[in-house]
Amino acid sequence: MNRMIKHFKYHDDWQSVELECPKCHWKGKFSEGAVGYRRELKDCCCPRCDFGTSPMLATVDYPTLDETVASSNPADVQYAKGLQQIRQNFDAAKLVSKDQLPEVDSPSFTLTWDFIEFNGEAITFIRHNGRLLFAEPASWEGYERFEEVCKIVREKYGARVTDLVPTPASELYLYGDRLSSPDFVKTARQTIFARME
Repeated sequence: MNRMIKHFKYHDDWQSVELECPKCHWKGKFSEGAVGYRRELKDCCCPRCDFGTSPMLATVDYPTLDETVASSNPADVQYAKGLQQIRQNFDAAKLVSKDQLPEVDSPSFTLTWDFIEFNGEAITFIRHNGRLLFAEPASWEGYERFEEVCKIVREKYGARVTDLVPTPASELYLYGDRLSSPDFVKTARQTIFARME
């Protein structure tokens, strides 16, 4: 890894720092470089060097909710408090225990992971043959949440449940913009619903 990479927290003064490429000696600010957006951070590579060999010059960590609430920007604080409220509402409504799921009278069955928008709310439905077993607020890029729910339904129904199948309507919210999320969901389904010997 390039030891010249500068690492910044979001509330540092990274916008005004001059960066220099150790390869071609281009100089400029973060926003003038080749900026990439990742899940936990954004990075800046040299805009002059070839794409495949362009050195990374700096990274900026996205702020945590706690850091944003503690910031001096009133708009950021209000935004973070809104996100905290959304998270609290989700945590209060989500499936957390097998005891929240009803019994299914079938020796072997699959479930569906469905999605609907109702009155401006995005909702995930867990269904069996059209019967609603549970509903919770939908999470954008909810593939990690999908894995959590798979484990809970497997704990509830054991080997009788053979799969949790995303419907086409659920895929946009479930996968989001992350290219690896369909593979993540596929692997979770294969691992969790493998037949118990």
